[in-house]
Amino acid sequence: FVFLVFFLLFSYKWVRHRMEYAISDAAFVKSDYLASLSFETSGKLIEIYPQLGSEVKSGEVLARLDSEAISLKLKAQESMIESLESQIQKLRLERDRVLLELKSGIEAAGFNFERSKASQDAALRDLESAKISLEQVERELKRAESLFKEGLLPKKQYEQALLEFNLSKKRLESANSSYEAFKAQTSQALSAISELKAKKLIANELDAQIRALEAQKNAMIEELSAIKLELSKTVIKAPFDGIVARKFASVGDNVRAGQAVIALLKKDSMFVEVLLEETSLKGIKVGSKATFRLDAYPDKVFKGEVISISPATAASFAILPRDTSAGEFVKLTQRVPVRIKLKEGPMNLLKLGMGGEVKIKRE
Repeated sequence: FVFLVFFLLFSYKWVRHRMEYAISDAAFVKSDYLASLSFETSGKLIEIYPQLGSEVKSGEVLARLDSEAISLKLKAQESMIESLESQIQKLRLERDRVLLELKSGIEAAGFNFERSKASQDAALRDLESAKISLEQVERELKRAESLFKEGLLPKKQYEQALLEFNLSKKRLESANSSYEAFKAQTSQALSAISELKAKKLIANELDAQIRALEAQKNAMIEELSAIKLELSKTVIKAPFDGIVARKFASVGDNVRAGQAVIALLKKDSMFVEVLLEETSLKGIKVGSKATFRLDAYPDKVFKGEVISISPATAASFAILPRDTSAGEFVKLTQRVPVRIKLKEGPMNLLKLGMGGEVKIKRE
């Protein structure tokens, strides 16, 4: 009788427990953040840093290919760009010097030319006037000399005419000297303007050289960017904070572009996926509380809650789905993937792919 009572009590609790909880042992630890990392170029693997299970930070270098040839190419390109930049700076300084000389000299040269030309024109008018005056005085002197020889003109008047002639001759010489001096000044002013025009041409030529070198430098900078991109492809960096889950290659291996080298699991990204029977879905919804025990550690309890229920059964995604169009089939209970986020428990014990038993509280 005691045994019967114990059996009935046990059966009641078992049935009640099954009614209150959806229980399944088709539960596995998974993660949406398991990345198989690879290089974007081929080469010889010379370094692979972290150990299996070690934690890495986002951006941390995980593996490196031999990039000596690319590095030398990069340094040579940078050196050539620096050399071009130095040439451009020198040409700019020379151009700025020429432009400064032009700015300070062009106004002065124009003013000097105008002034010299005006003085030359005035001197030319004075010269022409002096020539006409000398011609008149010379005629008067010849007439006075003829009259003086005939005794018709006093000597004093003849000497006065001779004096006027000599003075006019000296005035002509002086006017001619002034004219030649101003003519020389005008010529010098024109030469200065010609020199300034030549400097303007020099400045234009320097500008053309600068533009050509800058175009060459820009082209080399684009090449430098391509080399840097090529160099960046010889390094694998962690895309997120995570844990090294596996290494697929060793130092010294020749790896191909796209070949998996290292697998990285995002820290705290693991969840439990339960393939729950469709007949056990009653009362299960997002937010339902759940407990999970690993097969490897049955005495350890993890607590969490349902975060999603798949809108399709697992069989819906099979490569070869069952053909039921003929009506001949064996009815099987389908399983629906239910995802559980663990919030409490010894998380360090979780390993991707581990199995266990899940209990979900019905509501």
